[in-house]
Amino acid sequence: MSGSLSQKQLEHLERVAVGEINRHVSNGTLEHGREWTKTWHECSLRWSGSEPAYVMLPTVMCQRLTERAAEQAVVFELAKFVVASRLDAGVTTPSLLAKLVSGYLTGDFTPPKRNSGPRSEATWGRNFIVYCVLCELRMRSELPVTENKIQRGVRSRNPILSEIMERAIRQTAMPNLQQSQIQEIWADTSKRDEAIEIEKTVIRTLLDDEKGYDWV
Repeated sequence: MSGSLSQKQLEHLERVAVGEINRHVSNGTLEHGREWTKTWHECSLRWSGSEPAYVMLPTVMCQRLTERAAEQAVVFELAKFVVASRLDAGVTTPSLLAKLVSGYLTGDFTPPKRNSGPRSEATWGRNFIVYCVLCELRMRSELPVTENKIQRGVRSRNPILSEIMERAIRQTAMPNLQQSQIQEIWADTSKRDEAIEIEKTVIRTLLDDEKGYDWV
């Protein structure tokens, strides 16, 4: 997209932002934070396309997820989330995951304690979603994230991406953010780079279908 965007194009960008935010929220990123999100992507977890939806994964990833869940409290919560989604959908759970959660319920397994509180995880998750969605919008348009990227003396009739993001967030389960807050989050390049590295695993997840994996 270049030049002045039409109202239809701007509305499309806003719908894209809403959809991406909702995707991350449904994956648990907003509530559970970094390790949950890393594991979700690295183990190629995804929602099924059926109703009711449940979390799927390649059979080759069952051991990786189970081993991480036995060592990290947040990942154990993710494993329980996966199992619960499958129970709700009436779908069989892979034996390794079922055994882990069963051991917890019977008292034969005690998961590790959390090192960080829910508030810090939620802040990380919020920031991660902002970074990833703004990156997606930048790939789809030539709009800047902030006013500073607009040439001095030239004010495009287009909104900047932080404006679009602010409007999109209001239509989701994310806590509302002001445009200035979104720009502050974006300005933290070290955390943005970390988010981009994690988001790259999404591309590998999308390519997993081509590897001939068996999904359960």
